[in-house]
Amino acid sequence: MENDKIYKKYKILDAKTGEEKQGRYFVLKIDSDDPIEAVAVKLTLKTYADYQTSLGNQEYAKEVMRYIRGEVAK
Repeated sequence: MENDKIYKKYKILDAKTGEEKQGRYFVLKIDSDDPIEAVAVKLTLKTYADYQTSLGNQEYAKEVMRYIRGEVAK
């Protein structure tokens, strides 16, 4: 595949039930070997954390930021 970055290459499983999740998902790997990709992923997650803050979900946003910094178990 010429552009193998976006296509269904991951199966997303529910952590509690083990059942495959349905729908469209986009997987981001925080600890990418490509430094530019790693920065892009972290900026994307930072934007998501900011959005959660704007919705009033400050604790969740803080958890996302801790995850970015590697302070939350992966």
